[in-house]
Amino acid sequence: MTSAEPPFPNLYRSRLVSENDLRSCVVCFKFTTTVMLADNKADFFYVCAGHLKDTNFCDPIHSDEYLGWIRERDRLYKRISELKRKMDDEAWNKYLPTKWIGKSRAKDEDKNKHKADDDDDDDEKKTDEVMMKKMNKELETVLDKISGYSSKDFKLNKDVYRMRLQRYHNQKVQAKRQQEIQSDPGFFPQVPTNKLGDRE
Repeated sequence: MTSAEPPFPNLYRSRLVSENDLRSCVVCFKFTTTVMLADNKADFFYVCAGHLKDTNFCDPIHSDEYLGWIRERDRLYKRISELKRKMDDEAWNKYLPTKWIGKSRAKDEDKNKHKADDDDDDDEKKTDEVMMKKMNKELETVLDKISGYSSKDFKLNKDVYRMRLQRYHNQKVQAKRQQEIQSDPGFFPQVPTNKLGDRE
């Protein structure tokens, strides 16, 4: 037994129609302008835009651009957390006694040298703060892009797709049956052949 190729793939694109072409949603029966059109245009149905966000109904197929933004977001999160950890460690180490952090400073060192070290630490701290602000700004723009992105391509849940296939096959069977009925000469009653006054 060979499995037949489905009449349309499980790839749908959402389209918007005008207000004049409103139809009811297949899920909640509210009027909607969003149409899901199969990739080969053999199937379409109306659905509310809110149902497209439901993962039990369909899953979005994301573009490479969107996936790049996700990778960039993850990279920025990682770098920001590393920088925060570094800044926290430096701030904490500043207040710990030198014997606890493993640094040995001689008591007879020149105070100017300590001041120069503190200036270097301040410069490094300012650089880290500037980097943190820059990365937070980058992260904010990436998050705005991600939140503003809406996918137009979807893959239906397997049960929903199976219902669409079943509906398609039922329509084909019904159309075939209707055609057979209409082509059958014995289906419609015949006009009586006797005259009005004749009795048989």
